[in-house]
Amino acid sequence: CWGLNNKGQLGDNSTTDSEVPVQVSGLTGVVSIDGAGTSTCAVKADGSVWCWGENNKGQLGDGSTADSLVPVQVKDASGTGVLADGFEVGCGKQRACASLGDGTLWCWGLNDKGQLGDGSKDDSSLPVQVTGTSGPPATLGSAASPSRGYGDGDTHACVGQFDGTVLCWGHNNNGQLGNGDTNDQLAPVQFF
Repeated sequence: CWGLNNKGQLGDNSTTDSEVPVQVSGLTGVVSIDGAGTSTCAVKADGSVWCWGENNKGQLGDGSTADSLVPVQVKDASGTGVLADGFEVGCGKQRACASLGDGTLWCWGLNDKGQLGDGSKDDSSLPVQVTGTSGPPATLGSAASPSRGYGDGDTHACVGQFDGTVLCWGHNNNGQLGNGDTNDQLAPVQFF
């Protein structure tokens, strides 16, 4: 990683900015990585999910709100195990989401506009399952296909399903969810 590092978002055990790439401490075998603002998350080939940087809203998913200068493993929803079988990861403003091999989508961090998609506005420092996203894994990050992808705005998100439908949730003040109104949605609604 490289760039601004004021919260440890480069993961190199420092807060020193870098104009050239630096190795993320202890992280190898990465198959998916994404960052937003002051935190970064990655999925390794073994399916483990890791995050580092700022954690004021629980966006590292480790059950705490303590920043970390090095990667920490994302815990499961109970907080006693770890999130496993990660497929891809995507980050938004002070939150992150990971799709798992079973097709479920899990998010953690800031949720003031319903952007975690779990039907609430409660922030969560542990992963919560996005409702209505069961089935084959959806592709997170920059999608090669419009029918399979994950998009993250500051306070909303959308995921494409393999059947071609698109589900969106979160802040909708400008109609960004594409469902025909401007009401915030705490759980996924179908994009028209």
